Amino acid sequence: MEEKKNLAQMMRDRLNKRAGRKVTLETTKTEELVQVEGWIEMPEYFRRATGAPGIPIGHITQVIGKSDTGKTTLIMEVMVRVQKTGGVVFLIDSEHKFSFERFRIMGGIAEDIVILPVESLEAAWNAWNLVCEDVEDLRKSNPDLPILAVWDSAAASIPDAILEAEAEDQHVSVEARVNNKEIRKLRQKARKYKIAMLIINHSYFSLPKFGVPEEIVKGGTESFYLSTLILKTKRRAWLKRTIDGIDEKFGVHSLLEVFKGHLGGAKATTPFYIVPQGILDGEDALKEYKDLIRDINGPELNKFSLEDLRHAYISSPKKQKTEEEKLKKSKNKKKIVNTEEESSDESED
Repeated sequence: MEEKKNLAQMMRDRLNKRAGRKVTLETTKTEELVQVEGWIEMPEYFRRATGAPGIPIGHITQVIGKSDTGKTTLIMEVMVRVQKTGGVVFLIDSEHKFSFERFRIMGGIAEDIVILPVESLEAAWNAWNLVCEDVEDLRKSNPDLPILAVWDSAAASIPDAILEAEAEDQHVSVEARVNNKEIRKLRQKARKYKIAMLIINHSYFSLPKFGVPEEIVKGGTESFYLSTLILKTKRRAWLKRTIDGIDEKFGVHSLLEVFKGHLGGAKATTPFYIVPQGILDGEDALKEYKDLIRDINGPELNKFSLEDLRHAYISSPKKQKTEEEKLKKSKNKKKIVNTEEESSDESED
């Protein structure tokens, strides 16, 4: 084994010498083998789904799924986590419907997002280039600063050729051609400048003449192949309740799965719950949330953070009354036990 290691090292040295610089990668750690610079740490539901600690830094991650399945909420959670570690968040905004008020409710600082609004696909790629140029300068003084760049969304970015065309004009694969060219450069910059890149996208089904329809990520083949991780969200059911005699949807029960992934170990399709305050991980968290919002109607529900709800619930008269009732029951139970013990002692006498 030692002889093979020495031989491998000898070959590395020869290649480096031949190139006049270091061109080989020498590593012994598994994490380094997949060349992940670091992770944006994510909760347990994400870890179970991906088999990885979080969003990989230096790589492109895509999130696909239908409307109201949790794509944007998942992205917002990542953005909040980066901000809480003191990092910088860029948002390339093609859709113009990002809810900054909800981002605040989830614990984020909307004023600290660096927003680049764009109107076309080419403008979006120009925005990516500007972000990478800025990060290149930033890395000179802050080599380890967490940096996240989000594109919301690739699917909503329309090529100039289509925006400026007449209705009868034909444009075949214009979007794919632009994306295939630009995303190759983007992948290299993600790694070079240690940027976690997140792209919201859509998928569609091809309809072959024979065989099973295939689900394809929108935007060209390179977009799929050059993304290290592609996550898919699916809505399982609406979260519903009846308050003041009115049926109300207050959230979504969704599933998270890996559509494509080369990181981590075992993967699973995991449930998570979307509410106005963000993502709840597990049934216990959902049960607690239902208790917190029991007396709050829909419009009011969208005004409070999770911490606000907890504080309001703890200090509410109903909560205090419930706690008093629990304490009273506990005291009565102790009295009954003491009475039984006294009766037992008298019987023995």
